Amino acid sequence: MVGPQYTRVNLIVKKRLKAVRVDFHPGGLYRLLGIPMKYLFDGGFNALDVLGNKMHGINEQFLDAPDIDTSKGIVEKFLLKKCNHLKTSLPFDMAMRELMRNNGNFPIEKIASLACLSFRQFERKCIERIGMRPKSLALVYEMRVPIRTMLIELSLESKGS
Repeated sequence: MVGPQYTRVNLIVKKRLKAVRVDFHPGGLYRLLGIPMKYLFDGGFNALDVLGNKMHGINEQFLDAPDIDTSKGIVEKFLLKKCNHLKTSLPFDMAMRELMRNNGNFPIEKIASLACLSFRQFERKCIERIGMRPKSLALVYEMRVPIRTMLIELSLESKGS
């Protein structure tokens, strides 16, 4: 399991290589787990350590799954059960989606206002629910577009060679 990332993480996969990637909106993992993201920020963790003994059964099902669609279904079923215990969505969560929708190109003070928080409160809430300061998150979003564009161009160049 990987928390919010700012730098590259190398994962150690034991036995058979099998993985499913689940991405969350900003604050979504916090709402699901209730764990401040500063503890999961920029690291890789054993899901058993974070999610508890329930993961033993999930891991067994996952390893026995014959294909990726079955694996996906196992993960979706697990997450849907966890959704029954989600922390309440706050104006903060809507404000984070707005920041993401605008690729980080939105004044942080306005995002804090959308979240119904002062700038200082907003910064503390970001560290708790996302694991990083809002300006760092905005920079990550701003960099997504040029990085994706660069990767697409490199892919096209390699196909043309």
